[in-house]
Amino acid sequence: MTMWHDAFHFPSLVWDWPIAIYLFLLGISAGATTLSVLLRRKGAGSESGIIKATAILAPASVILGLLILIFHLARPWTFWKLMFHYQFDSVMSMGVMLFQLYMAVLFAWLAVVFRTEIETMRSRLLKEKFAFVDGLIAWLARIERLLAPLLLLLAVLLGAYTGFLLSALKTYPLLNNPVLPVLFLVSGISSGIAATILLAVTLFKENHHSQGVSFVHRFERPVLAVEVLLLVCFFTGLYFGG
Repeated sequence: MTMWHDAFHFPSLVWDWPIAIYLFLLGISAGATTLSVLLRRKGAGSESGIIKATAILAPASVILGLLILIFHLARPWTFWKLMFHYQFDSVMSMGVMLFQLYMAVLFAWLAVVFRTEIETMRSRLLKEKFAFVDGLIAWLARIERLLAPLLLLLAVLLGAYTGFLLSALKTYPLLNNPVLPVLFLVSGISSGIAATILLAVTLFKENHHSQGVSFVHRFERPVLAVEVLLLVCFFTGLYFGG
């Protein structure tokens, strides 16, 4: 436990503003992935601007967030140890395991969704090299029915994880609240809605009335209503808890 305490100890504050950015980015990734997996079940494919946006946002947000976290640590060059030395009684260690599994399944799912584009690019640029990639993606395509629900579960866990992580800080009564995991999940989906639509419309020129955009828009008001309700519960609990 000493390594974990030293690696995640900050000189002045336990968690300051870079960590807030890190948590925000994780929420975007989890939210965008959740929406795209559900959209995929509606028949959308690689032509969807929402799924294209997720292919960029979901992995990039996690990678950028982890880079911010690593270089914010008191001992950043020891981070690699945390990637392989798991402690099942540590919330942070469980989070590292979750990130690794989430990223592996995310890339596998994206490879299936963009299978045609990947195979075309490989054959054009690499000719016969790495031909085994086509076979690997074909095998992943056969188990997509398992990959999709697994990725959805991992995205939900990732979205809620930050709430569990913060609520584990018992020295901060403000954060030690059981509402936080659900609040972070809903907030992440809200952020994912905004980020995917913004990127899909601006970068990929997705039509404002397309199936994907319309599908994502349907989540806006219900998610906002739940988020407001959770915030009311959160602050009501703080008020009556003194």
